[in-house]
Amino acid sequence: MERLKERPAPELYKQAADLVKDPDASAEEREAIAAVEARARRVQERERAALERERAERRAAEERERAERHEALERERAEIRERNVHQARVEKVEKFALAVRGALKKAAREGRTITWTQLKHKTGLYQLSRLDHQEKAELLVLVESDTTPETPLWSTLLTAAASDGAGLRLHRDVSSRLSRPLPVSDAELVNQLTTECTRLHSQW
Repeated sequence: MERLKERPAPELYKQAADLVKDPDASAEEREAIAAVEARARRVQERERAALERERAERRAAEERERAERHEALERERAEIRERNVHQARVEKVEKFALAVRGALKKAAREGRTITWTQLKHKTGLYQLSRLDHQEKAELLVLVESDTTPETPLWSTLLTAAASDGAGLRLHRDVSSRLSRPLPVSDAELVNQLTTECTRLHSQW
């Protein structure tokens, strides 16, 4: 019993439990064994709870790691898809850039604006009518590849000719791609387009 009190090892507890079954065992000895048994149960419960927490934390960490790997893989796939879409878009419109730039410069020399329909007829590029918003933006970014930051965009002549919501959105997208600051309001943007058209016309 003394050894059990000093070190409550399982083998000692078994021996003591067998001893207190003896009718001659004292009440004190039985109480001591019961106390050791209760303490042992508490220790086992704490150890079991700690083990369950450890297992739960490990499962949660593994699940987080799997989720992070999955998210990283999905991001990588999305980036690859976006690059492929962007590359296909560039390849589709890059062959139009030189002719469109020439037509816009000619319109500037003649002191006028130009619509997409007029651009199509002037260049003979009837495929321009089938371009969507993103493809038009990509084309105009290519058109402006040699435009210096301090000069107006040639494509301003297209936007000024339209002056509608779609034209302004296209101009904002192209300007954003080219890091050109723009007014927040559409009214201010229309005023800016008018000023830039005047600058383009006056260059000639």
